[in-house]
Amino acid sequence: MLFTQTMVSLRYYFLALSMLLIGIPHGAIDHIISSRLYDLKGSISDQLKFYIPYLLLMFLMALVWILSGIAGFILFVIITIYHFGQADIEHLDLPDSSKRVLTISRGLMILSLVIFVDFNYTLPVIGEATGVALQEIEWLYNNSYLLAILLGLQHPFLMSFLTYQNKERFELSWWYPVLDSIVILFLFLFNDPIIGFSLYFALWHSMGHFLEMKDFFNKMGESLSVWKFYKLALPFSSISLFGLAFIYLINNSFGLEEKMVSLLFILISVLTLPHVLVVEKMLKTKR
Repeated sequence: MLFTQTMVSLRYYFLALSMLLIGIPHGAIDHIISSRLYDLKGSISDQLKFYIPYLLLMFLMALVWILSGIAGFILFVIITIYHFGQADIEHLDLPDSSKRVLTISRGLMILSLVIFVDFNYTLPVIGEATGVALQEIEWLYNNSYLLAILLGLQHPFLMSFLTYQNKERFELSWWYPVLDSIVILFLFLFNDPIIGFSLYFALWHSMGHFLEMKDFFNKMGESLSVWKFYKLALPFSSISLFGLAFIYLINNSFGLEEKMVSLLFILISVLTLPHVLVVEKMLKTKR
C-alpha cells in the first residue's frame, strides 16, 4: 500500500467524517420511510407498529452475537454483502437475473476488500468479535492480499459481461458501471482499508441511498431536499453520535482499540439488519 504511515494516522478521521456527514444520517430516517410505506400516523399505536419489530430485529441480531460470535459474524457477512450490492446495483437498468448476480458480486467485492486488503489490521478485530483465531489458518493469512485482488476483480469482469450483454438498455454507455467498479477496486487496493471504506461508504453507498430515498419521496408526492433530509435525521443521528463519542472516550481512556473497533463492528451489524429490510421494502415500493 502507498503512504501507509500517513494513511494510518488519518484513517479514523476519515471514518468519523464519513459517518458524521452521511453514514449515520442515511440510516436515521428509517422510521420516516416506514411511516410512508405502511401509512403510519403519529399515534402511539402506529409508532409501536414500527418500533417494536425494528427493535426486536436488533435484539435478535444481538442475541445471535451473544450466543455465537462466529454465527453472528457469518450472518453479518451475508446481510452486508446483500445490502451493499442492493444499494449500489438498484439504479442499473438490467434484467432481474443480472441484477441478482451483480448484487452478490458487488457486495462480495466490497466486503472482501475491507477484510483482506490489510489482514494484519482486520484479523485481530474479527478475532475479538468472533473468538476465532484466524491467524491459525495459515493459507488464509499468507494469501489474504491475493484473495482481495481475486474477489475484487470478479466484479468488474461480471459487470463488463452483463452490461455489454444489455448495452441497449443504457442511455449513456454500458462501460460507465464497469469504470465505477474499477475505481472502487483501486480505491481499496492502494489505500488504507479504513480510508477506502470511509470514502466508499460516504460517496457511493450512503449518497446512492440518499438519491434512492429522494426518488422514493418524489414518487410519494413529496420532496426530500438535503436540508429536509438532515432535519429528519437529526434526532436519531444525535443519539448515534453520542454513542460513538462514548466509545471513543473509553478507547482513549483505556487504549482498548481492538475491543472498541470490534464492539463498533457488532453494533453496526445489529443496526444493519432492520435497516436492510426497510430499504428492501422501499425499493420494491418505488419500482
